[in-house]
Amino acid sequence: LNTWKAEHHRKILFSLREEKIRRAQNEKSKEYFSVVWRACRAVAGLASLLGVLLKKCSNINQKTPHFQKKMKLPPNIRPKPTLPSLLREIPILHTLFYDTAQGIYPYIFIPKEIYKNLQLQNPNLYYVSLLIHEQTHLDRQKKQGRINWITKYLFKPKFRIIEELIANKKQMKFMKENKLEFPFEKKARMLSSWVYFWPVTYNEALKELKTAWDNV
Repeated sequence: LNTWKAEHHRKILFSLREEKIRRAQNEKSKEYFSVVWRACRAVAGLASLLGVLLKKCSNINQKTPHFQKKMKLPPNIRPKPTLPSLLREIPILHTLFYDTAQGIYPYIFIPKEIYKNLQLQNPNLYYVSLLIHEQTHLDRQKKQGRINWITKYLFKPKFRIIEELIANKKQMKFMKENKLEFPFEKKARMLSSWVYFWPVTYNEALKELKTAWDNV
C-alpha cells in the first residue's frame, strides 16, 4: 500500500511538473510571437517609408525617369562606352565620356560609373538630379522639334545658356527638396568653357546660377 501511495504521489508530482513546463513554454511562445509581430510591423513600416522616399525621389515631377524596386533604368537611358586607356588621356574625350551627360531625344547618355550607381538600391541623389536635368532637355526637344532645338543650341549662344538655365532650375528644385548643395563654381566653370562653346563668362554663369537657385 505504501509503495502504491509513493508511486501515485510521484505521478502527481510529474504531472504537475509537466503542466508547469507547458505553461512556461506557452508563455515563451506568446512572448516570442509578440516580438516577431512587433518586428514584422517595424519592417513593414520601414518598407513603407522607403517606398514613399523612393516614390518622392523618382517622381519629383511627372517627367522624371521612373525607378522600379530593383532600380531598373528605363531603356532610353544609355551608358557611354568605355574609352581605351590611350584615348582616355585626351582631356576633351575624357570630359565628354566621363564628366558630362547629354540628352538627345529620346535618349539620355551618361557616364558608365553614374549609370551603375543609378542601378543601386540607394543611388546618389545628385546623379538622380542629373537625369532630371537631361530629361528637361528631352522635353524641350520634343516640344520644339529635335532638329530645330539642336540647331539653335549649337549656333545660338543665348539660346544655349537659356536652355541650360531652364534645365538647371529643374535640377535645383530636386536638390533643394533633398537638401543637396548645388556645385555653383564647378557648374559655372563648365558653362563658361569649350564644353558649351563659351556662351558666357565664368562670372556671368556664376551670377545666373545663384539667381536661379534663389528663385527656385
